[in-house]
Amino acid sequence: QRARSDMLRLAGIDQRAAMESGEGAWAVTDLTIKYRSPAKLDDDLLVVSTVEAVRGASVIIAQRIHRGHDTLSDETLTNGRVTAAFLSPEGRPRRQPAGWADRFTAIMNGETIPC
Repeated sequence: QRARSDMLRLAGIDQRAAMESGEGAWAVTDLTIKYRSPAKLDDDLLVVSTVEAVRGASVIIAQRIHRGHDTLSDETLTNGRVTAAFLSPEGRPRRQPAGWADRFTAIMNGETIPC
């Protein structure tokens, strides 16, 4: 969760402002996790988050957790995929705020995001 929130913050997506202004909030609607190997106490972990799909009211984010700092040579511990939907304060799906889908699409296409 923290890695996804950090990715959004770095992309300039202010979840707190959207929630506090009454626009809405993200909610996880689907989560798939494949545990391959356990992390151990004091392991250095790297979480790699990538956007796989962008829709009007949702985004699919894939995540890999690696032991170490190199995604090519270090061991992959976990693979996951999260679908998050943007919901109104009443809990109904709502189109994500203007510009957010553009930022997700840019991340998905490997573009550098100005923050």
